Amino acid sequence: MKKKLSLILILFFSIFVFSCGYKKIIEKNDGTVAINEVKINGDKRVGYIIKNDIFLSSATGSENLINTNLNIKKFKEVKNKNVSGKIEKYSIRLDANVEVTNVQRKSIFTRAFSTSTDYEVMSNHSDTISNEKNAVEISANQISEDIVRFINIYFQSK
Repeated sequence: MKKKLSLILILFFSIFVFSCGYKKIIEKNDGTVAINEVKINGDKRVGYIIKNDIFLSSATGSENLINTNLNIKKFKEVKNKNVSGKIEKYSIRLDANVEVTNVQRKSIFTRAFSTSTDYEVMSNHSDTISNEKNAVEISANQISEDIVRFINIYFQSK
């Protein structure tokens, strides 16, 4: 009896949830903008990660054709030191200033994005370098998601 009741409840709630018409407000590629050109100044490795994510969100048939300029700065700071003065943890901070130009309207808007990620120093230098690359990649992906989300929201509201 309990199994039948739980099965009916699960079936009822699944039908209710799937038929409610839930849809994401902001899709990654919803066709609001078409990227014409992306210029990178600063850290090239991070710039290419961000550039690729921006191009993935582009739609070819959109009425909003834009050019973007990315100014990227990477900062590496000591986060923790032990008693003997040996560094145990670093912090990587990425700052990205984005300038977006709408080609049709000749309008320009800018926005600054920043994120930081910590990574630990390992006993092998190669492991530390690997941790640093992973931290930079995580920060770059976060900034690229923020930029794509901001551009889509900006052009959806216009």
